[in-house]
Amino acid sequence: MISVGVVFYDESPVVRDDFLNRLSKAMIQSQHSEKRVGEVIFVLNSNGIELENHLKKFLQTTNDLALNITTKLIKNSENNIGLARKKIVESSQADWIYFTDPDVQFEDDLFQKLGTDFNNINKNINLGKWFGITGQIVQSSDTLLLENMFKFLSNLSGLFNFSFQSVSPYRGFKVDHAPTAHLLLNKNIVLKLGNFSELFTRHGEDLDLTHRATMEQYSIYFGSTKVTHMQNLGILDLIKKFFNYGRVQAKVFFKNGSSRQRLYRMTPALGVALIGPLAFVVGPVFSVGVVLLFLMLATAKNHLLLTALVILTYGTGTIIQIFTELNALITRALFSQKTRQRFQLK
Repeated sequence: MISVGVVFYDESPVVRDDFLNRLSKAMIQSQHSEKRVGEVIFVLNSNGIELENHLKKFLQTTNDLALNITTKLIKNSENNIGLARKKIVESSQADWIYFTDPDVQFEDDLFQKLGTDFNNINKNINLGKWFGITGQIVQSSDTLLLENMFKFLSNLSGLFNFSFQSVSPYRGFKVDHAPTAHLLLNKNIVLKLGNFSELFTRHGEDLDLTHRATMEQYSIYFGSTKVTHMQNLGILDLIKKFFNYGRVQAKVFFKNGSSRQRLYRMTPALGVALIGPLAFVVGPVFSVGVVLLFLMLATAKNHLLLTALVILTYGTGTIIQIFTELNALITRALFSQKTRQRFQLK
């Protein structure tokens, strides 16, 4: 039996209802598989009454199906993503918990495929210590430019063991990180590792957990499943997300002190290592320049310029991600203990 843990914010009704419909179908179909869904845990990271009532109705409908599925709705008034994931782990009665997000799309046979992956792991004696299962996570957007950028970054993450929050088919059976948008975890090992951290209030709770897991020689099995993570963001929001991810990486380094770091994640950044110290300055300035150029190109009717816009979009995403990764490494090397205390980390 597995538990399904989902954290809800203020997703649009269309996105939310599509997710709940997919989840209901997948849960019903899972009842015929080895890893059936036996528990559903929703955490409400929002004070919306309409959302709360809607989730209660869904859980009641699930109970009425008489599928022997336990349902729980937890309110998280702190609006803290790390705490929300932590509460899911602490309240789960299952040995395995599948984490996902309301803006993720998947097929009806998701849990059956996870069960198949689980059996494949048990037959493979060469996988060593592992504590989770993931699969391909396709970032998608209704915006054409972002859609093209996500495809580019996804291809890049398939070549390197890089810390994009998208996961593509990786060369091998194991990865050292996967976002909680699509991740089946062993509850007991998560508790052994110290559970999710409340220090990560908005981003990076999964990065922190997998970092600690890596230090204990645990890995994540890359299986046969595939989901789509909808990212309907504007360009400015996406750039902000990239930089936030870099800051979270630094936070993970600070939190884990002098422990062994996953420096091999920096592989794609080696080519620009010489300009790394300028990242804190160049990054924001570069972003502002790109935005201004976007505005100029967006008003142009010349197809050549629009083509340049697409190419520039690729370059922007890649370069900014490289800058943020460098920020993490450089920040850890240069910042003093006093600066670390500003992060409220020991």
